[in-house]
Amino acid sequence: MIKVIGYEADAVKIVTLMRKKFKYAELVSKGPIGSEKKEGDKAKSKVFVQVPS
Repeated sequence: MIKVIGYEADAVKIVTLMRKKFKYAELVSKGPIGSEKKEGDKAKSKVFVQVPS
């Protein structure tokens, strides 16, 4: 499983790139990090992708 953390992480792009590299990838979950969000700040999110090992 691969965990990607970043600002405005695009899950579709991440899974598409992983599928090109590994031929199979599955989006496990996507969600925000932390519960606090200041107004005007970009939301930091995390994406979990499962690839064959």
